[in-house]
Amino acid sequence: INIIIGPNWTPSSSALAPLVCSKSVVMFAITVGGTDFAEKCDFTFNMWPASTFASEMQAKNVMAKGYKKIGLIGSQQSWEKEQYDVIKKTIEDSGAKLAVAEVVSAEEKDFRTLLVKMQKAGVDALILTNYTNEDIAAHQAQQLGFKPQIFAIELDEVAIKDAQGGLEGAIGINSFLPGEEFSKKYSEKYGKTPDLGADSAYDIINLLARAIKETGKTDPIALTDYLKSLKTYNGVSGQTTFNEHGQAERDPYFYQVVNGKTQILK
Repeated sequence: INIIIGPNWTPSSSALAPLVCSKSVVMFAITVGGTDFAEKCDFTFNMWPASTFASEMQAKNVMAKGYKKIGLIGSQQSWEKEQYDVIKKTIEDSGAKLAVAEVVSAEEKDFRTLLVKMQKAGVDALILTNYTNEDIAAHQAQQLGFKPQIFAIELDEVAIKDAQGGLEGAIGINSFLPGEEFSKKYSEKYGKTPDLGADSAYDIINLLARAIKETGKTDPIALTDYLKSLKTYNGVSGQTTFNEHGQAERDPYFYQVVNGKTQILK
């Protein structure tokens, strides 16, 4: 095997990176938000921008809106903890303080005690970086009658649905913005709107096909040299710029959940 497409998430990519580096196999990650995957070696590429930039922007966004008592929930999952750390540092470096900030286990599904603590502290803005179980946290807050403005790093249709209204009005930030034509064709073929990473996966296939066509090879060294020479790629996810490590860089945008659907905020 010369080429691997995937994985999707930071923990699995971190586990696989040493192996593909030692075997000189090209690995193109789809939605890895960790900061250092593409830097592991010359053979690791990432179509998804590092999430820490978006996390910093979200923290600044919360403070700019004037919230006085901010709550923050993170988890011990590597990507989720990384976003927690960036947000906490950004807020504290500004001179502000977090009313309540806690990191739970990656498997935690009972947030009631923590949410009651935040409710009693008068938290008016809640930032969720525990992406895996953010729907559960939001739903439990709703059940408790705790109604802070919720902010998140990633929000998808499944989480919004599973939160059963708990994420209504939540504000997220993302780099996932498939083009209109791609979204239309995707919906016609699969009967649903593109979910997180659909456009990135499509772009990876076409980018690798282009690399093979241009070089006339499937040799990892030849493909790596070609991919490292690219500065930009115009695909269905828009124009993507790559840094010297093969890490995608794309400006994120804010969006809000309105009537169970996400709407881009200007």
